[in-house]
Amino acid sequence: MNPEEEKEIKVEETADAEIVPEDGEGAVETATAKLKKLREELKQCQTEKQDYLAMAQRLKADYLNLQREAASAKDELIKFATEPLLRQILELADSFELAFSNHAAWQSVDANWRTGVEYIYAKLQNILEQSGLKDSGVR
Repeated sequence: MNPEEEKEIKVEETADAEIVPEDGEGAVETATAKLKKLREELKQCQTEKQDYLAMAQRLKADYLNLQREAASAKDELIKFATEPLLRQILELADSFELAFSNHAAWQSVDANWRTGVEYIYAKLQNILEQSGLKDSGVR
């Protein structure tokens, strides 16, 4: 027999000795009473374990819901925080288009200056498209 098996047998003998007294007559009744008490305690512990498990699952679900709500609120805040800025940028794009719409005045401006302004307008259009806005544009 290996040392582990010997240790298990000693533990079982000790447990049996605690449950079954050696005096004889009341031994079975005492052992039955102790066994019944232990089973009740085990049942109570199992019930508590289930309650704690259910509570832990609810808390985890609540935490995940809270994370989703926080992420959604953050996205909404960013959306509404950038909206006024995008409105101003759209007004700027409209100003560019207004300048481009007067062909006679636009053609009278120096060609190098026109090229620079058109480059700036093209960059502005790229920014608007990356933000999810598409400008029909006059040009």
